Amino acid sequence: DGIAGEFLTVLHLKKGFQTLGINSDDGFSATIGLNFLDIEAQQIGLFNGSRGAADSLFNIVIEEEGYYPLRVLWWEGNGGANIEIFSIVDGKKILVNDPDNADAIKAYNIGDSTGRAAVVSIMPTPGKKRVESTSSIEVVIENGSETTVDQSSVKMTLNGKDVAVDVSKSGDIVTISYTEGLAAEAFCCAGVKNTAIVSFKESNGNERSAEWSFEAQSTKRREVGGGTLTNGLIGHWPLDEGSGTTAANKAG
Repeated sequence: DGIAGEFLTVLHLKKGFQTLGINSDDGFSATIGLNFLDIEAQQIGLFNGSRGAADSLFNIVIEEEGYYPLRVLWWEGNGGANIEIFSIVDGKKILVNDPDNADAIKAYNIGDSTGRAAVVSIMPTPGKKRVESTSSIEVVIENGSETTVDQSSVKMTLNGKDVAVDVSKSGDIVTISYTEGLAAEAFCCAGVKNTAIVSFKESNGNERSAEWSFEAQSTKRREVGGGTLTNGLIGHWPLDEGSGTTAANKAG
């Protein structure tokens, strides 16, 4: 009970429409990307819950035949435990790397990295709300043994406009930072959507990009009527100690 596992492999996938599947007890997450730990890897399958052994199918389109890095995270709460990775061909389930079936997808073990530069951290995190407008944007990329970041190619746009960024390197880690503030309203409650795009080239000339959005709020005060409101505060009504029931008509 209470166990988890990680499966890293490279699949040889043919061009066209394919149906993959995972039979699991309990949950799993499956991604395909340029490197196993790249957070920009595309999620192709997910079951985030508890169940007995059951199938999850997912359809993918391969635009070009080739080798695709696959990462599967699997977890089990209690009771039974299993995981199978397979494809569907002519309505039949075929396990990946089945040596007895010519239609089985071939899988290859290359270790824990493909050697490609990988985006390993993005801040603020995608979809985050109530980000302070003074927060910085930061993207961290880890250079690989096969490709590295061309630092001169790094660009960032924020809400459709080019912005200046700082690019620094320490060992194999390249950090891209923007610190000039975010779009936000000087009021409470609803945040303002910010969309950031970071683009760069790898040393092999391949162009990459990461796009994500989050909501930001201002920490400035805004005058409202006879009082002031600060971000996140709508108002407060202290009880009158004399009667215990009189609400003060003020905010601030």
